[in-house]
This record gives sequence, C-alpha cells and structure tokens, in this order.
Amino acid sequence: MSWTIRVESDANALDVDIYSRVVEVVARIPGELSDDIGRLVRFRRPLSGCDGPAVQAFLEGDEAQVLLARVQDGTGVDTLWSGDRLGTWTEDAFEAACALHSAVEGMAP
Repeated sequence: MSWTIRVESDANALDVDIYSRVVEVVARIPGELSDDIGRLVRFRRPLSGCDGPAVQAFLEGDEAQVLLARVQDGTGVDTLWSGDRLGTWTEDAFEAACALHSAVEGMAP
C-alpha cells in the first residue's frame, strides 16, 4: 500500500499515521495529542517551520519513499475488542520515522 502525502505551507508538525498510511506535514496546536499517538498508531513530531513545495517534493522522492517503506515493513496495527487500535513499531521503523522527521526539519526556512 502506498502512502498518501499531505503538506500545508504553515505546518508545524509531522504526522505519520501507520493505520491509514498517511504522512501529514500540517498545522497543529502545540502539545495537541490524540488517542492514536498514545497507542502508537500515529508518530508526531514538531517542526520549526515548513517550506511546503520542498517538503512535498522530498516526501514524494526516492529517499523518503525508502524511509516510508522501512516504516511500513516494521509496523503493525491491531484492533482491540473495544475498537481501539494499537500500533507496534520495530526499532528500525522508529529510526526511519525519526530520520524522516530530521530530513523535513532540515528544510525549515
């Protein structure tokens, strides 16, 4: 399954949702959390800014796609009896998500 990429020009956060396979570089309220973050279904890190077109091009490029493949290969999501989802991450998948964040953060204006 391929990843959907969404980038906003006024973004201050990187989200990687392993259930929906969505990468978002979007505006979030600082400190905003969701149940998906606590259950490891969503990886969220703050950004100091965003050069929207450069980030979009990077996330669609080969380097980012290799990192996202590592995330996809090293994660899983289980649905509990309550309907809640619980994500699992290998160390390699988490390192790939951190590398993705570092690369996007390095593009801040």
